Amino acid sequence: MSIKKQVTFNLSRVIGSNSNPISIATSASFVLISLFYAYSIASYLKVTTYPFLNRIIYYQFFQSFIFSQFIDYIIIISLTAAWFVLSANGKLRFVLPAIYCGGLTLLTVATGAHLGFDITIIMSIPLITALLIFNRSLGQKRLKVLNDKSNTLLINYFAIAGTVIGIIGLFNYLIPFFYVSRDLTFIRNYEYDLYLLLSSFSAVLLLLLLSCVPLKLLIKEFKTVILRVKRIDNTHCVVSNNDDYNNGSVNSKYKFIYVSLFMLLSFAIALIPHQHQFNPNGQQVGVDTDYYANWINALNHATDYRDFFHQAFVVQSFGDKPLVLIFLFTINKFLNVADSYFIVEHVPLILGPLLVLVVFYLTREMTSDDKQALIASFLTSISFQITVGIYAGFYANWFALIIGYLSFVFLCKFLRYSSKLNLTLFSILIMVLLFSHVHTWSVMVAVMSVLLLILIKVKQYSKKRIGLLLIIIACSVLLDVVRTSVTGSMTGIEKDIEFAKATGTGIEQFAIRWGNLTRSVYSFLGGQFNNFIIFSLGLYWAFQSNTRDISSKFLMIFMSIGLIAFLIGDYRVQARIFYVIPFQIPAAIGLSSLWKSGRGSLIAIPVCIWLISLTIRAVMNFPAVQST
Repeated sequence: MSIKKQVTFNLSRVIGSNSNPISIATSASFVLISLFYAYSIASYLKVTTYPFLNRIIYYQFFQSFIFSQFIDYIIIISLTAAWFVLSANGKLRFVLPAIYCGGLTLLTVATGAHLGFDITIIMSIPLITALLIFNRSLGQKRLKVLNDKSNTLLINYFAIAGTVIGIIGLFNYLIPFFYVSRDLTFIRNYEYDLYLLLSSFSAVLLLLLLSCVPLKLLIKEFKTVILRVKRIDNTHCVVSNNDDYNNGSVNSKYKFIYVSLFMLLSFAIALIPHQHQFNPNGQQVGVDTDYYANWINALNHATDYRDFFHQAFVVQSFGDKPLVLIFLFTINKFLNVADSYFIVEHVPLILGPLLVLVVFYLTREMTSDDKQALIASFLTSISFQITVGIYAGFYANWFALIIGYLSFVFLCKFLRYSSKLNLTLFSILIMVLLFSHVHTWSVMVAVMSVLLLILIKVKQYSKKRIGLLLIIIACSVLLDVVRTSVTGSMTGIEKDIEFAKATGTGIEQFAIRWGNLTRSVYSFLGGQFNNFIIFSLGLYWAFQSNTRDISSKFLMIFMSIGLIAFLIGDYRVQARIFYVIPFQIPAAIGLSSLWKSGRGSLIAIPVCIWLISLTIRAVMNFPAVQST
């Protein structure tokens, strides 16, 4: 079969060319009903959204329709009635639309046209859902749409609709790259409308993801009860990802190509805010850029090497990120650029691709799955860590993430293979991490220590290897104490305590924990943590994960730290912790699972398109538009 015929065949199979025409009609109508319903119900409830425009977060009530309120309502009512006619068997195909439309007439007469329409629209999707549940629970075949083929077709149609909307949105964001006029970016974009609407649930999704450990325990207990009732062996129902991991190998040539493309994508994302179309006046993008420029200038004016190291390790930024300052100073000298401000603003062009590469190796080492590692590297190129790093100027945090994740790579390698090289590289990296960013080091050390202690308890790896790793981590803590005594600065733990006191972190934050979470997600740091797609994929991973895998233990420990920050930390502490958590890795595993499944494979296409286009839109709006 030729490639052209194969593509045509696959496309025709996706749209259901061999399916029942009624299934095609009901699936298409349900997708359209859902789209119009989302706009209508959100406008009726006045859902709060948080659009990001010209570096500013706005608080707005969602009040928008695809065409107009009246036309959208008529379309929903017509399609719902048509769905009842097409889906039901026997007399129900006439009774259901008659009741639905008759109820609309009675409500219109009794309450007035406007309220009658509102109630009818609100009840459309709940009525369809209740009918489907009722029909399935009774085991009766009163509907024609309850079968695996029609369900798969419905998912495909949702994926197709999402792909079309995403492509239109991406095209809209790419217009300014070809036309200088920025006004063209204000063309209405349905993708961003839906993103704002669905992202209003991001805080809830994030909290559920951070609570993955207690949720997993509840799910496990629930499954145990169900298994006891049904008297089914528990081993038949345990979800294991090991087979998926072992079947995810990719040719080395293609791995190199894909990772290179993802690194190039992160490079392009970091470059966009500095383009003339979006930043005509060359405004500062990173919030902390001025601080780093001043620190580098102090190193440039050091009188000798002693003064240089004294400035880097003691004076500038209280000595909590000396290697990062030396790194930036070296780049400045190598490129021979007089303006250190320019170097600092463009350092994401280096840090972004490096993070993409390191996350690829980290995910592959933990999961032994090349495909999941490639997806994780792709998601990293458009992740919170890239966008927040650019927007806030978290250059030291970003640099430390690269070192910290790389140290986890060699930690996992040493656990599996007792190699002096792996142990030596881990030792070096953990010490480098200490002098890169002390706050990130403290979080990484906490995660590593808890992970290794859990591995001792479950007896998953050699105790001798785990003991050696714990000794090295303890040596890094001791080195931090020695550094403090020599330089006179505070230890990492002391700085964390001081930061906690400065932000008011403690039990008093428990009462306002939800307010802190919503602020850290929706408004702080440009609202870059407000992404329902990543959190939804992460939740899918949480429900499917196998707690015996080291990747699950690693990720769940990170999530638990985020949960502690939610309970007692203010919004600044929460944001710092969220920045360190590799949300892209559980999202990648979840997306990979969807990709491998028969029904949800097409969902991966709109997910990738939406994430790319929305990231482009975010970085386009990093520079503020100056009033004239």
